[in-house]
Amino acid sequence: MSETDKEIAARVIAATRAEHESPAACDYRVAVRGIGDGPFASIDEVGGQVYWIANEGFDGGADEAAARARALWERILPELQKYEQECQARQYVGWSNASKGLGRSIQYADDEVSP
Repeated sequence: MSETDKEIAARVIAATRAEHESPAACDYRVAVRGIGDGPFASIDEVGGQVYWIANEGFDGGADEAAARARALWERILPELQKYEQECQARQYVGWSNASKGLGRSIQYADDEVSP
């Protein structure tokens, strides 16, 4: 049984989050920068993970790998756009230079614990 677009998008999101300090830090980055505009991004961005997942176990040429990545990007783009909108709708704390200077990390505002 093959994965649904939603399941693949969830894998992409989980893999992207794993490249960051925390899921909140990743989501904040997506909220600010967006999901990008294709599968040819660095590994810590959504597009980079789409490229890797599209080509898991593939042993062909670069052009075909790029085509596979583009096709997967287009296929799951609606799910990735939903994720981007969810990230943009959330509130975050700990993102400022002042917070970083105090050793705080980015968190979801609704998860913040008072000192």
